[in-house]
Amino acid sequence: MVVGACAVGAGMCGRFDGEQLTSTAGTFQNALPDFIGRLRLQRESVQFPLAAFVNKASFIPTVGTNSDATAWGLSMSSSLQVAESDKLIVQAAFGHGIQRFRGFQSYTLDASGSLIAVPALACYFGYEHAWSPNLKSVLAYSRATIDNPAAAPTSAKSTSYLAANILWTPVERVRLGLEYLHGVRVDDNAIRGDASCVGHGNRYLDFSTTRSLSFCTGRLLALRIVANRSTYFG
Repeated sequence: MVVGACAVGAGMCGRFDGEQLTSTAGTFQNALPDFIGRLRLQRESVQFPLAAFVNKASFIPTVGTNSDATAWGLSMSSSLQVAESDKLIVQAAFGHGIQRFRGFQSYTLDASGSLIAVPALACYFGYEHAWSPNLKSVLAYSRATIDNPAAAPTSAKSTSYLAANILWTPVERVRLGLEYLHGVRVDDNAIRGDASCVGHGNRYLDFSTTRSLSFCTGRLLALRIVANRSTYFG
């Protein structure tokens, strides 16, 4: 059990981190740890991993009634070998509180002061093509929406991006990449921002080390992608 004291809305508050929501002071408890289950199905050229989690938290205000909330989520992904050099990748995650796996706010207080887990939905579609045994590209689209009833007007309501890259493996366990990404963020107040980025990176698989550098332009409002190419808890 994790116990802490905080003023919700004062900044980092355990699993109540993120936007300024309310001035209610109190203590929170992660009453239950994350329970995570995984299942992997595979048949010929199709893979279908599934994952699920559940977590429970409590908020004990300095003045008022205690409240509990349960977070849960499902994550599913599939890859299909559509041709010898082509692969289709689909991922989706949804539930209440799944943002905890991406550093976003997972719990909040509603208008009545009760603790709730914030609903969210994220999806990813990618098409991978191998130009040669050492060279491949991925065209990808990802979108995420967060339905936070207590969100500040400048909180992210939805984020999305479209990306294309080229990945080169000159020798075993070394990968170099170049990527273009265009991202869009829409806030709760309907203000929209977007940006384009060109980035390059390298990865040394022997040491699990990644180095990357990006150059971005645009009027993006502190874009933070909820959905990305990693599963949430799979």
